[in-house]
Amino acid sequence: MVRQAGIKTERIRSGMYQLYYKHHSPIILRIDNIGWQAVLPSGSFANARTKAQCVILACMEIDKTEPIEEDIATGKYVSWWQDDPMFKTKEDKQ
Repeated sequence: MVRQAGIKTERIRSGMYQLYYKHHSPIILRIDNIGWQAVLPSGSFANARTKAQCVILACMEIDKTEPIEEDIATGKYVSWWQDDPMFKTKEDKQ
């Protein structure tokens, strides 16, 4: 189910993972051996006891973030953080 939803995590180092979901790649961190925290593209955080819960919360936050700015070149509405290189996936950066 996770693979079908387009959700992927990649281990960066011990206690640090990168989530790939809908062309965004927030970082998920292990916090003091008691929980997990995702640094979300909107600037907020998702906190959970397990990594799986943290991934789900991060994906829900990405899904509910509504576009707030119109791109004049394309006429589409985009969120302010969609062009931030910190949250781009490897494929988007190329």
